[in-house]
Amino acid sequence: DSLPFLNESSVVVYAGGFTGETILAHWIKYGFYAHVFEPVRDYFVMLSERFDNAGAMGKVFIHHYGLSDRNESAFIDLASDGSSVVPRSDRNSELEAKKQVEKIDLKSFDDFFYGPLKRLHGGKIDLLYINCEGCEYPLLKSLLRKEWMRNVRRVLVQFHKAPHLENSVEDRCT
Repeated sequence: DSLPFLNESSVVVYAGGFTGETILAHWIKYGFYAHVFEPVRDYFVMLSERFDNAGAMGKVFIHHYGLSDRNESAFIDLASDGSSVVPRSDRNSELEAKKQVEKIDLKSFDDFFYGPLKRLHGGKIDLLYINCEGCEYPLLKSLLRKEWMRNVRRVLVQFHKAPHLENSVEDRCT
């Protein structure tokens, strides 16, 4: 849990915020600037309240969308142990009515880079933490293909089993 390379001028991007407990602990310890992306409404509200109550607003920016390789709407499965983006299907509207899936917005990393990241921080990231329940594969491929990684000092990725991606195990190793 030690991140000694972070300090109060560092910029950390969390692709996936969930409840923010770990993010808040890191922010209290290091005082960095953070951009937290959370597309699930309930978690977004929880994150906003948590960081507002901690007095972090102005240093921590909560975005109500997920990062991806393109702009699109998707569905996220809320019923499983780990939420995950699910492929579009006719069942999504039925599951959405039962509150088992939620329609979410995903935006391309390009939009974030040319918007708030470049405007507020000159386009540099000290730590990119990716824990976005299956979106890590297209996001990482896009970051590498477009050479965004040269703007990132360190990357931590939590890989997830992604049944809708045929080669998810191979993708983790390439």
